[in-house]
Amino acid sequence: MKPSNVLITPTGPKLFDFGLAKTLDDSNGMKTNNFGTKCYKSPEVVLRMASYNQSVDIWGLGLIFAELALNKKHLLPYDNDRSMLSQICSLCAFR
Repeated sequence: MKPSNVLITPTGPKLFDFGLAKTLDDSNGMKTNNFGTKCYKSPEVVLRMASYNQSVDIWGLGLIFAELALNKKHLLPYDNDRSMLSQICSLCAFR
């Protein structure tokens, strides 16, 4: 999920543009980690976990809302998976 895939309508937000959509399970039963927009990756995807669900989309939606609140700046800019995981941990750390 990314901002350009959310359409705001009078009846509420709608998701569209599933051009890259594919099944989550490959022939070996493993989940895909090949996503088009890396700055919206969830922790499950960054860690390449074998099992995840729709929560990865909720994570992406949360990042979209954060981006809107931050005037279109990515909350978690992507350099690589290691830095992304570090940023997630820093963001979620108890203070």
